[in-house]
Amino acid sequence: MLRVMFVTAAVLLCCAVGARADEVSVRVEKRTYPVVANRGDRPQWVVPPARRLAGLKEYETTAVVLENGRLRVTVLPQLGGRVVSAFDKKANREVFWQNDQINDNVSWSMGGARFSFPFHEHGRHFDETSGWTVVRGEDGSASVAIDMRFEPFVKASETRRYGRATCLRLTQLVRLAPDDDRFTLIGRVDNPMPIQSGFKLWALLRFDNVEGTHILLPEAATVPHGGATLDPWPVWGGRDHSRTGDWQDSRFVVGLKNDIRGWYDPAADANHLVWTDPSKAPGAKIVVYRAGAKNGYYETWVGNHEVFEETGRILPPYSRYELLVKVGLVAGEGRVRLPEPGP
Repeated sequence: MLRVMFVTAAVLLCCAVGARADEVSVRVEKRTYPVVANRGDRPQWVVPPARRLAGLKEYETTAVVLENGRLRVTVLPQLGGRVVSAFDKKANREVFWQNDQINDNVSWSMGGARFSFPFHEHGRHFDETSGWTVVRGEDGSASVAIDMRFEPFVKASETRRYGRATCLRLTQLVRLAPDDDRFTLIGRVDNPMPIQSGFKLWALLRFDNVEGTHILLPEAATVPHGGATLDPWPVWGGRDHSRTGDWQDSRFVVGLKNDIRGWYDPAADANHLVWTDPSKAPGAKIVVYRAGAKNGYYETWVGNHEVFEETGRILPPYSRYELLVKVGLVAGEGRVRLPEPGP
């Protein structure tokens, strides 16, 4: 069970004093999550427990809750800056798949959204040093700003998957504005060195696995991992893949043109949507699992390059890259109308 423990009244009062009526409210809490030992059924994913989680049965951390009249967004700044919840109050519905427990050696065990860095696929965010603060905007918005530092990986089990180390810095911001029905997730990669550096930055967002979900992907073609085949979306191999069911696959978009993608649950009449600028974030990926209790989620990925297996991008000396993602619900209005697929 998830336990929620509030910090002192003084801290809560500090967050509320001086707030304008139209400002986003900020609440700081202590939360305790159960920790489970994960050894997995795929040997390539099995690595030693993270230092901060080894031997623990539960883990206490700080949660920052941003709230306006429409959304309540919960961030864990000291656990990789992940967004574990975004609750739409008007629709009375959670945006993300929920899983309020932590596996001791995999960084992707929880639900919600987070960035993968420095390794592009499931970067090990829960075992790194981070500092954070709340930043107020002149428009009444509030952002949780998280500054990440990445330690070298030295064990063979780590370096085989994650590489040795990175000197790049990642700053994350989770921003909510007054009256907005979407929140913003921003990842900024800084190169503090006088030499250029290669990098890959992806954001992972998880949504409920519901059979019959419509896949909202307004593009013309996709490829699997490695780009072995180029397949028209959504029909290939004699099958229509526009709805989930008894099939599974992991697909990258080819030639991303549109800024919207997501999932429509017809039973709940809810569109779970993700927006990015394809000129700045040309990577998009979906992961579909067979519907059922074993696989609780589907995945949407967005990134700064096209597919995991390619070489990524170059960050010049003393420069910065920013990946901006907006997330929200459109509910009670039917399936959203998608743009025409790109050529």
